[in-house]
Amino acid sequence: MSCLPISSIRDWSDGFITIKRGAEDARGALEAAHPGHPQRWPRTTGADALAIVDFLDPHVRRLVAEDPYGSALLDQSWRACLADLQRWGAALPHGEYTENRRFWSHILTAAVHLSASAARLPTRGEWEQVLSALRRPLRHTIPRDVPFGPFDGITAFDALYLAQLHLLQVVRGTNRLLPEPGMIGGERAIPRTTNADVKQLRAFWGHQFDHAAKTVGYDVERRWRAASADVHALAEEDPAAEYPKNNAFWRALSEVAAHVHVAACAVGDSPRNGIPRDVPFGPFEGITAFDDLYLAHVRLLQGKRGADRLAPELGMTGGDRNIPRTTNADVIQLRDFWGHQLGNAKKIIGHEGVAKKWAAASADVEALAKRGDPSAVYLKNNAFWRTLSTVATQVHVASRAPGKAEQIADSIKVGVTELPNTLGKVATGAGEVARDVVTGAGSVVGGLFRSIFGVGPLWVGGGLLAAYLMLRRNTSPTTPTSPTFRRRPRRRWPSHDGPDGSGPAWQRHRRGAHGAVAAQVGGFVWGSCRESTGRSPAGSSARWGPALRGTAGKLQAEQRQAADVLAPGPLGLAGADLAWPQAGDLQRLGHPARNPAA
Repeated sequence: MSCLPISSIRDWSDGFITIKRGAEDARGALEAAHPGHPQRWPRTTGADALAIVDFLDPHVRRLVAEDPYGSALLDQSWRACLADLQRWGAALPHGEYTENRRFWSHILTAAVHLSASAARLPTRGEWEQVLSALRRPLRHTIPRDVPFGPFDGITAFDALYLAQLHLLQVVRGTNRLLPEPGMIGGERAIPRTTNADVKQLRAFWGHQFDHAAKTVGYDVERRWRAASADVHALAEEDPAAEYPKNNAFWRALSEVAAHVHVAACAVGDSPRNGIPRDVPFGPFEGITAFDDLYLAHVRLLQGKRGADRLAPELGMTGGDRNIPRTTNADVIQLRDFWGHQLGNAKKIIGHEGVAKKWAAASADVEALAKRGDPSAVYLKNNAFWRTLSTVATQVHVASRAPGKAEQIADSIKVGVTELPNTLGKVATGAGEVARDVVTGAGSVVGGLFRSIFGVGPLWVGGGLLAAYLMLRRNTSPTTPTSPTFRRRPRRRWPSHDGPDGSGPAWQRHRRGAHGAVAAQVGGFVWGSCRESTGRSPAGSSARWGPALRGTAGKLQAEQRQAADVLAPGPLGLAGADLAWPQAGDLQRLGHPARNPAA
């Protein structure tokens, strides 16, 4: 079953069929018996589901805003879809989404409503983008020429490492060794591999590591480079002799294998930014990644122009390299092409530093190459090619950087997991911690809003913190913990019904407790303003009155300040959608949070 061509999509029904069949072709499908007819749904991953939601969400949101009453069912279904995705999809974005059956039911509901309302269709580019996201490969493939192989049935890098480890433990024998200073882990059975063995393993795993996606974990790179340097220095003698640093080598190799395996399993391994067709000295057949394109440029120009073995000059990094003897005309072409790619690359970590180095190299090209003989050898080839290698690496990594949907998945996973714990510390902490609500609460969710939406976290964090403190349910209710109440012994509210038979007695005090907590937040906001500016917030003197002293004064101030916290304004909570529990989660996915009870 193949998906419909994009040119044949006439309405949202055709669009749904195209996306569903595209997902089935890429991931497979499951089928379950159902009265009347069987149900079938694709085995999409969490990242696939996020990509589909990211594609449909603006259109659903627009329809709900235009017709809130006619789209009530769609609104309810879509919110349930987002809630499931926040809970299950973000937890395992690269694995099969556990709620696929219900997810595709929600997608069908959205498609039916959009089709019935004759909603505007996405552009051809948007259709191609979501379909290409569904076709992303799930993992690298294991090369055929593996050391000490082949190994039947091995399809993952972690299994390959274990197969090599077990084989060499049997063939060479083992030593039970403890970690040496600077190593991690416990006692291990280390194979007594020879110099020839470790050279093969170093060459194979070094190649896999260099071509793996640059994920978190670059202490691994430092240890692997050190282990590789030891192999280069010590394993060149008798090939059959036992390698003297097997302990360090195998511990570093285990980390490299784990790193390569995780990077290989990552969704979206194929480049998000494609290689342009008009590349200098091209075209190059089979080149699909920027790092391969750079290597193709190096090899071509080394063969065409020759090369010099040059050491790094002062301020340069790396060791001796074979630097092509490129001409002024060559470096001008390379400068223009790679400068354009760097300028259009995503601004990921390291971009600013690489851009500064490239600007200096480009200035040299402008000053020396453009004014010189086009066929003459460029005077600063050493500096140019070393900088170009850094630029090519940066462009390659940026081309594979996560898109918005994957950022949402990771941000939701971290933010939702850590937010209650972080807020709990503020709620039960000392007064000086709570006083930092305005200046510090933004950091709880600031990174998420800043990275995805570019929204300042200050007021979002403060409002979310106050809402959380006011609305959280206390499973074992105790007296509030403001400074006023902490002077008295802590006790539990009576569990028997009140005189009016309205329920447990503590429930009758919950509203008052929430008001006290809100007043406490407002009091510390007011105090922070006084500490930073030397005066009260605008209008506070008329509403709050003069400063009071003692316990009675604190209680009176809290009662007065509660009205300010609950009033409309930049720090007020009036009108906030506090009854919708997934409001923050929906905002993370770009969906407007609305109170269903409104």
